[in-house]
Amino acid sequence: MIDFKVEHIQEVSSTNTYLKDLTKQAGVFEGTVILADFQTSGKGRGTSKWISDRAENLTFSILVEPGIKASHHFSLVEFVSLALIDTLKNYGINSRIKWPNDIYIADRKIAGILIENVLVENVIFSSVIGIGFNVNQEIFPTELPNPVSLKLLLHRSTKLDEIFKTILDRLSYRYEQLKAGEFDLLHKGYGNNIYYSNKKIRYYQNERLREGILRGFSESGEILIENDKGDIISFLFGEIQIL
Repeated sequence: MIDFKVEHIQEVSSTNTYLKDLTKQAGVFEGTVILADFQTSGKGRGTSKWISDRAENLTFSILVEPGIKASHHFSLVEFVSLALIDTLKNYGINSRIKWPNDIYIADRKIAGILIENVLVENVIFSSVIGIGFNVNQEIFPTELPNPVSLKLLLHRSTKLDEIFKTILDRLSYRYEQLKAGEFDLLHKGYGNNIYYSNKKIRYYQNERLREGILRGFSESGEILIENDKGDIISFLFGEIQIL
């Protein structure tokens, strides 16, 4: 189990950036959590941003030291994604993972994940895991196309410390599976909870709109799409944009 040490701060540019800077100091150990009421420059994957109202949602980052081979890097995405799926099931909500790192309910996004790794030779020495989870926010900026929150789904507010504890518990449980080398179990769980699995999807590749059937994922996180000729093609994140 992870021994979490939570530092709760009111405002920060980005919890991931703050925690990464913190790791350069001595005495920062696995399980350190930075929980912020508000991020002025919340980060998503790539150039994306995470936008959240002050003290309405959960925005936090966790330091872990997985010590796994770099070839298993996608297992980190899988264990965190499944922990969030587990959390929502605790509230009676079925959710799905939109590749590679967003949590959706129907066609609306409730949570996002950003993982930044430090490698030593061929081993992932440490990882800063950033999570944004919409809890009590009801009105979102128009530039966010499809957000949803727990409050909009349950029609009631949820105490932030309550769901935060649940998320940490589920993260700890799934992390133990990762540390035990249960990569196949995590990969299967991720695949079983994927958004649009074995269904037709539309995506942009090289600025061209294409269609195919989502057939799964490789162990390294490449998406597998069957094209109109019946060929299975793999893509890394950033090579295509799924609509």
